[in-house]
Amino acid sequence: MGRLGRLADEGMDVDVLRENFRILREAIRHSPIHFGIYDAQGHLIHWNESFAEAFPKTFAERAEDAEAGRITYRDLMREAAGSVVPPEELEAEVERRIEAGKTLTRSAHMIVHPQKGHMRILRYRMPGGEVGAIGVDMNEMVAASEALDEAREAAEAHRRRMQEAMDALPFVMGLHDNEGRIVMINRLFRERAPVSEEVIEPGRPYEDMIRALAEQGFYGTEQSAEEIVAERMDKLFTAGPPYESETSSGVFAAYDTRTEGGDIISCRVDITELKRVQKRLEEQAKALAEAKEASERQAMHDALTGLPNRRHLDIALARVAEEAAATEEQVALLHVDLDRFKQIND
Repeated sequence: MGRLGRLADEGMDVDVLRENFRILREAIRHSPIHFGIYDAQGHLIHWNESFAEAFPKTFAERAEDAEAGRITYRDLMREAAGSVVPPEELEAEVERRIEAGKTLTRSAHMIVHPQKGHMRILRYRMPGGEVGAIGVDMNEMVAASEALDEAREAAEAHRRRMQEAMDALPFVMGLHDNEGRIVMINRLFRERAPVSEEVIEPGRPYEDMIRALAEQGFYGTEQSAEEIVAERMDKLFTAGPPYESETSSGVFAAYDTRTEGGDIISCRVDITELKRVQKRLEEQAKALAEAKEASERQAMHDALTGLPNRRHLDIALARVAEEAAATEEQVALLHVDLDRFKQIND
């Protein structure tokens, strides 16, 4: 009794089952998936068009044998292996594949078929000893995977170039996302931030680094670590005008700028030496002003008494006369003569 007879005895409609089997066979026949079944002795008993296209030489030369069930797994493996191994190794490769199939329960592997290209082959043994083979076209997926790998390589090359460019900058620079996480930092950033690499690796919150620095006294302020974190993160997110930042590593001019995508570029330019030079120049300017004032006083006053001298009088009279002329006012001058003052002065 055939399978349909047994199903009929179980109360199933044989005509419906025949129609369902016909539909299933047609679907398999025209499916783009490579599909074949071998009996327990290794003879090909069912296949679809895609399966036959994978072995064009065998099916073209032995069409009648195929219909009569005389094509074996060995025949097909001989054609498949013939395209990938030299002739002197062909039979050994065929035997290897056959031996591997004898213990088969279920296997899946990728192959590069000479006609079909990249395929994923699933082979499985059925309860009756038959072996099914299903092949899926993987060319589009492989091409997409290769394109993705190329894109990754290109992105990594761009990242390396950007990192090299940032490392060559003569100032501290970091790139942060719009949530304040570290994206990239340059060599000087690492050198000037005395924290562990773990704290400043990409993806870590920028505030973790500020907190670690604050707890070390890096910022030289009486504020608590959390107050420093709040203040510095506010400045980072605000990306406002430049400001000076005094740290144990020196004095820095801080610039925070947002990109169109919302990321934040932070630059810290070391102005420690500039501040030293500025302070020195300010001290020199103050000394010059004091020297000038002392020189002018010395020129206008008597060295012994400290009283205004004749030059001071001449300048003062000229100024008063000029002001009187401008306002048309009168000016009076009182001259007091001290007898024998010259003798005392000398």
